[in-house]
Amino acid sequence: MTPHLAQAADAVDVLLNSDALTWDEAVGAAARAPQYLLRALSLSGAWESTTPEDRAALCAALGAGVRLAQQRPPHARHRRHATPHLTLLAMDCAHLIHTNDTTRAWPELLLQRTTQITQAADNHTTYSTLAPMWQAGVLYSLSRRETGGRRTSALSSALRYAKRLEHTHQPALDEPHPPTLPSRFGSTAGLARSLHQRLGAFPSAWQLYALRRIDVLNETPLEAVSNTALNRNVARAHGATIPEPSPVP
Repeated sequence: MTPHLAQAADAVDVLLNSDALTWDEAVGAAARAPQYLLRALSLSGAWESTTPEDRAALCAALGAGVRLAQQRPPHARHRRHATPHLTLLAMDCAHLIHTNDTTRAWPELLLQRTTQITQAADNHTTYSTLAPMWQAGVLYSLSRRETGGRRTSALSSALRYAKRLEHTHQPALDEPHPPTLPSRFGSTAGLARSLHQRLGAFPSAWQLYALRRIDVLNETPLEAVSNTALNRNVARAHGATIPEPSPVP
């Protein structure tokens, strides 16, 4: 194992015990892990053969780590909200570390990631097969919140519902919105259409990452798309720019 890969693995180990650490210790590890990992993959030449999905996940982890390290320590009762973000970052780094050196493994964490990625890929496939207006309808339904902050529907169930409706409902050409995107909700419907355009502008691998955030972190489409874009931009600023194909119209 190369020194940089070992340092990334050590940072992942630290992250997996983040609840016992101070905020500075936890976010310090979150910033180090993806930076050391990217350096290791770049120096070894493995970066070029890394899949687009894994490259997007690592670049997103790099951006997220930098952003977390720049935040002020949260109040103790709010810190638990950061734990899923730290875990997401740790598992994406752990996956690429293990892919490049099987002597370091985190079985439970990697199994959890495999489950997440499988679900995210299924969701992305279903989303991609929907007509644009039904894609916007899914984002609209996921933008609503119940009292207490939970989404009114999960991503996978919203996608399945939209798929069934698409098969049974063929709107007239002049119908402005499908049933899941009613015009009477004005601003919310407009936001969903805007988010649909922003999500569609991402390359496929980044779309999958954004949808995964909705599913795993319980983010609204606005939160997921915005955080994906921010992480991507921060990663670029730290030298992690990668060639990305234009999205298919």
